[in-house]
Amino acid sequence: MARTSPLALLIASLALGACTSAPDTATVERQAGDDLYKKQDFVQAAAAYQRSLDANPKQEKVYERMAAALMRAEQRDRAAESLVKTLPFKKD
Repeated sequence: MARTSPLALLIASLALGACTSAPDTATVERQAGDDLYKKQDFVQAAAAYQRSLDANPKQEKVYERMAAALMRAEQRDRAAESLVKTLPFKKD
């Protein structure tokens, strides 16, 4: 039976570790916002959506979700601002 050297095991484990990566901040925060929205914690959901947008502002649906959370939190002006930010994503 062949014996594997510790160096080979280290290299293999580093290579496998590089193959898996943690989800990006935008995804993690978007999912947190969705979970908070389902729990009807609309203010915290909007804050999580904002963090997601800070990480990646090219998410039309997250602006819409944030607007919905802000509407439910009775922050209509901020909800309108969020919806305005979706306009550049809209095609004619």
